[in-house]
Amino acid sequence: MNPRFAAILLTTAALALAACQPDKPAEEPAKPTEPTVGTTDASVIPAANAAATSEPLRLDKVATPKDTLDTLRARFGADNVVAGKVPGAEGEEFDGWILYPTDESKRVYIYLDDKGQPEVLRILDQTSTWQRSDGIRMDLDLNELAKRNGKPIEFSGFGWDYGGNITSWGDGAMDKQLVDGGFGLCPPEFENDEWPKGYPEGEGTFSSTLPIVQQFPPVVCTFAVIVGENAP
Repeated sequence: MNPRFAAILLTTAALALAACQPDKPAEEPAKPTEPTVGTTDASVIPAANAAATSEPLRLDKVATPKDTLDTLRARFGADNVVAGKVPGAEGEEFDGWILYPTDESKRVYIYLDDKGQPEVLRILDQTSTWQRSDGIRMDLDLNELAKRNGKPIEFSGFGWDYGGNITSWGDGAMDKQLVDGGFGLCPPEFENDEWPKGYPEGEGTFSSTLPIVQQFPPVVCTFAVIVGENAP
């Protein structure tokens, strides 16, 4: 793993909270045309074929470590994969690629290794239809995560750089199923952006069993996968 991406995977909530803000513009090149799907790797399902296969859009199948900009363009359409800046922690940006740059439901930020090949795939758009092989997707809430886990989950309070990070799975089922890449939680939308009294805030650790959390569960608002490590 390239050390410069470590902060992206370890401090997911910082970017997650930024991604929840509607006024954060994404870099949008010229509007792409509909994809023309070329020859594909057998282990990769192009988003263009997802409807035909009735499968969810699997993020871990977007790219392999051997992909180039040209092979991705052949797979997804020449106008649907562009070279551009991808967001890092604390306003930093890296040179990378963007899949479906103007379509928030399918946009993927692709981070490159030192050889210029895919290393990390990242989702920041709330309307994204991608999901990971372990079922992590946008708007999946903490109640459902705890149900899948079979045990209470602990997480850090919101309102600071490390807010919304899972701190313990309590040796539950999800802890053994998660793929590498990380994800972040955000509070649900509240009227006037006012959190209810007692809502998890600050550097403390909180449990999914709290009544206020169960009533207003946080939701997944960013996630990533490491290329090549999570595909079946």
